[in-house]
Amino acid sequence: MTRRSAAIGRLTANANGAVVQLSDFGTITTIGAGLNWSPAERLNLTASWTREEGPPTLQQLGDPLIETPGVNVFDFATGQTVAVTTLTGGNPGLRGDTRNVLKIGGHWQPFEKTDLSLRAEYVRQSTDDPQASMTISEAMEAAFPQRFSRDANGTLVAVGAGELTHALTTFGLVDEFWFWVSPSLWPAGPRIFDGVGPVRLELIGSTTFGSGVVRLAYRPAPDRQASRSAL
Repeated sequence: MTRRSAAIGRLTANANGAVVQLSDFGTITTIGAGLNWSPAERLNLTASWTREEGPPTLQQLGDPLIETPGVNVFDFATGQTVAVTTLTGGNPGLRGDTRNVLKIGGHWQPFEKTDLSLRAEYVRQSTDDPQASMTISEAMEAAFPQRFSRDANGTLVAVGAGELTHALTTFGLVDEFWFWVSPSLWPAGPRIFDGVGPVRLELIGSTTFGSGVVRLAYRPAPDRQASRSAL
């Protein structure tokens, strides 16, 4: 839309939008609007706003859940390095992020016959619900206490999305379980499967590494899979 008059100069407005359906996530949208105003000769002012939704990556949604024991991390609460069990993997329940961008700018050529121009631009960008890897920090534990497990002495023993593992197992949505057996004994540790089961499993493979670590691969027993299909 364009409007021109002696009073306001030339004013142009535009708007746009898009809707995209993703098979592995769902619907995402993009909307935006802009203004372009020339109130006087050689003076141009612009403003635009965009709101764009972005989906998580396929890896963030569907990577397998992996439990890795014996990972050395610095425990900020005790000031020492400890060996913990990390829980990593995708989360099919992740929401997409939302990015908002506001831009305001101006261009002015003060002299008609002189190659001199002045430009200025202001940009404000914010992102809601961003997806990112979890870092181990005091602020992160305060925000997500359920993802940090400590023993009776307050020592950090596990980091990761244990509640996700619990929920997926409860609803029969895990196709394979990988258990890593480390040649070490620990006096205490996380119990991420408390309240789950019993779940019958069958061994489908094993791998022994030079360090002595053994990886055992299991899948739900046929009767468990049949009960899930009946839901």
